Amino acid sequence: MIDRALRTQITDRLRSFPAVVLLGARQVGKTTLARTFSNVYYDLEQTEDRLRLDIQWRDLTRSKGVVVLDEAQNDPGLFPRLRSAIDEDRQRNGRFMILGSVSPGLMKAVSEFLTGRVALCELNPFSLQEIPPEQDDMLWLKGGYPDGGILQAGQFPV
Repeated sequence: MIDRALRTQITDRLRSFPAVVLLGARQVGKTTLARTFSNVYYDLEQTEDRLRLDIQWRDLTRSKGVVVLDEAQNDPGLFPRLRSAIDEDRQRNGRFMILGSVSPGLMKAVSEFLTGRVALCELNPFSLQEIPPEQDDMLWLKGGYPDGGILQAGQFPV
């Protein structure tokens, strides 16, 4: 896996805020990067994960590690719950990582319910500084995206 430049900023923000919102276009590596911070992961596009989150919510709000909530824009009811959980223990940082594409619905929910409780970080496609020099041409051909649609196994390690 390629070490992303944004990793240091996310680590710093998790130390300073209860939650971090990781934004970016589809397929830039948000999920891959977030999963390096925690094994507690919920894909909110999946009905099973939304149900599992509901069942485990109380325990998750008390847990010590980071809870990754992917595709958060698919569960608007999540944001008031996050605000309540954060406000119950406002001094505890690094609790939630919220992933989503930059969408009006997500940004409205974040600004309405989580103002002052989260830090925003934006993940872009790979930069030249993040990849080995011998793969510069491949990065250019794919627009910086890990899976530009023409990958063969082993060409571009993600």
